[in-house]
Amino acid sequence: MKDKNESPRIDPRMTRSYELTTDLRMMMHSEKPLLKVPKAVGGYFEYQFLPHYFGGTPKWRQTWRFLTRKSRVLPDFALTGPIKSCSSAITLSINSHRCVMPPLAKEFTLCGANTELWRIYYPTQKEVKAHADREGMALCGFFEPFMNWYRLIHNYHEKRPDAKIILLLRDPVTRAYSHWKWDILLGGPLIRNLPYYESFDEYVKLALDLFPQSPMDGVCGVPMLQTGIYTKAVQIWMDTFGPDQVIVLTSEDYINSPKDTLEKIQNFLGLPTEPLPESRLNENPLQLPRPKPETLEKLSEFYRPYNESLFSLIGQRFDWS
Repeated sequence: MKDKNESPRIDPRMTRSYELTTDLRMMMHSEKPLLKVPKAVGGYFEYQFLPHYFGGTPKWRQTWRFLTRKSRVLPDFALTGPIKSCSSAITLSINSHRCVMPPLAKEFTLCGANTELWRIYYPTQKEVKAHADREGMALCGFFEPFMNWYRLIHNYHEKRPDAKIILLLRDPVTRAYSHWKWDILLGGPLIRNLPYYESFDEYVKLALDLFPQSPMDGVCGVPMLQTGIYTKAVQIWMDTFGPDQVIVLTSEDYINSPKDTLEKIQNFLGLPTEPLPESRLNENPLQLPRPKPETLEKLSEFYRPYNESLFSLIGQRFDWS
């Protein structure tokens, strides 16, 4: 019998894609990757039939859903921000709400900014109606970390001007360190042989030297320093959708007080407030050296004027470095 006081848990089927994806990425960092091939092959077949994906949805499933795309909905809200801002953890928490219908994948970047192509990842209108009849309401969300993709902002607003927007930000100094670790996880041993990837301190030194003339080289597709400058993107989201339809939160809010943060999101979206499971999923498993204090101080000085500009725009301050 289930204890009424027991904390809610995330359905393990919803997290399995994240685990398999991490296992595959870590194979590149293994001293004997061939020994892990049988496990990877088994994971490949399991991967084909999961209810939810971090990304990389099997092509056959995309094709099947494409046939019914015109009857499918577009997301009612977006939770977005820069990469490495805890969005995966909060996504799984929010998608656990009984009135939220998860998309087939959290990230489907190949669809780009063409919102019509998003439809294959969302339920049909009939499915949404049935869910709303059963639970009282039904919402679908968009969860990709594309805060700075301005064409996407415009196209999404064209289709869903009533959408609510949750902007999830993170202290740009700590986010930069996670950015470096993410580059190494994705790039594998080859990228670690580059001199400016040998340590976070060397990475930051080169990035600061290149700024603003040239973005820092990287694997994950966005430049490290620029990704932590938030003001202009936040302003565009607020100007496009209206300030009443946009809320700005921080990943530190969730880490320090997940219950309060999840309640705030539920209230903003108009969802019935209920306990939701907390998550720390999609954390980088690589154990890498911590940055030197002087490197963190350099980054703090670099971001200070940009942070002040953000605080002035949104009318609140965050306890960042």
